[in-house]
Amino acid sequence: MSKEKNNNLTIKIFALLIAIVFWSYVMNDVNPRITKEYRNINVVYSQTEQLKKSGIVVTSPEEIKVNVKIAGRRNDILAITDKDITAKVDLSGYSAGEKRVSIDVDVPSKVELVDYSPKEVLFDFDNIVNRERPVTVETTGKVASGYILADKEIKPQSVFIKGPKTLVNRVSEVIAYVDVSESTKDLNVTVPIKLVDVDGKEVNGLEKEPNVVDVFIPVKRVKTVPIEIQTEGNIPQGYEMGDIKISPSTVKIMGDEDELAAVKSIKTEVVNISTFLEKESVELKLIIPEGIELAEPSIKPSADIDIHKIIEKTMEYNLDEILVNNLGGGLSIDNNATTPSHIAVTVKGSDKIIEPLTKEDLPLFIDLDGLGEGAHTVPVKVNEINGVEIVNINPSEIQIHLKQ
Repeated sequence: MSKEKNNNLTIKIFALLIAIVFWSYVMNDVNPRITKEYRNINVVYSQTEQLKKSGIVVTSPEEIKVNVKIAGRRNDILAITDKDITAKVDLSGYSAGEKRVSIDVDVPSKVELVDYSPKEVLFDFDNIVNRERPVTVETTGKVASGYILADKEIKPQSVFIKGPKTLVNRVSEVIAYVDVSESTKDLNVTVPIKLVDVDGKEVNGLEKEPNVVDVFIPVKRVKTVPIEIQTEGNIPQGYEMGDIKISPSTVKIMGDEDELAAVKSIKTEVVNISTFLEKESVELKLIIPEGIELAEPSIKPSADIDIHKIIEKTMEYNLDEILVNNLGGGLSIDNNATTPSHIAVTVKGSDKIIEPLTKEDLPLFIDLDGLGEGAHTVPVKVNEINGVEIVNINPSEIQIHLKQ
């Protein structure tokens, strides 16, 4: 080989070495190795459909985020975005309860995964259940004045709710809300249903079948009329009947306006008076005219009649128990000249009033207004008491002698 060719080969080898050194410089100093952290990377839930097929669902957490640290050449690191980093959890094969699940993180091949956090998360798995629950209709607002709501009809009367057992068990009521504000005509509406807990708060995250129900609510004219009791028979001799008290004394009825206008009162079925001797209160059965309904059918009216036994009672009064009214000045009664020495008063009335009655309750008195000195015959008087009949005062007059 000639000297010139050897020189060319040497130059080429030297140039190659220079290029390698320069490339190493560029790679190590111009494009150095760095680390970078990516925060709040979304974690993907995988195998959720398989989990559902096995009757299990995740109730928490709803989402997970991880922080990921990677290392590599600067150019490679800068070319990576959040979307190039994947984090996921495999949820297949788990049963109901709290379970710790590992998080898997993948990064592009040109960089190295240094660390990530968290590496596992506590999951709450629950059984999926399907329950049938009745639907309740609740109204909002008030109908127009003079109107009332009749019995509601709902179709279907129950719905199925499906989801995590803990959520399904939280459902206290399935409610269909209907606005009746200022209504004067029957309501026929389709409304969505709501699932609420014992505090009235809506429970979300459950499937409902169906989601809506049809509700029919009759709106009727309403009127308040008195209750008229019908009686038969008589009370036994020696008894007395007071007023009949009906509670409540009125009842609300509903129907078409023309039919309501013809009704002035609601009569009761006939009640025998003797029934009130056996019971303090008698439940009344109402006779409802055709085309008329009770607005409040749960109300049960009753009647009370004060039937009591009539008795007589005699009380004896001494002269000193008789009150003296209007005795003239300077005059006094000569008790030795006053006759008789006692007076008997017979009264009559209800045993409830007469039996406890005393002389203090029924004082006797004489009025001496205008009488002067000497002998006088004066009537014995008594003030009337409600419920007490004065049958006899014996004697009805007394002889007195007034002296100076």
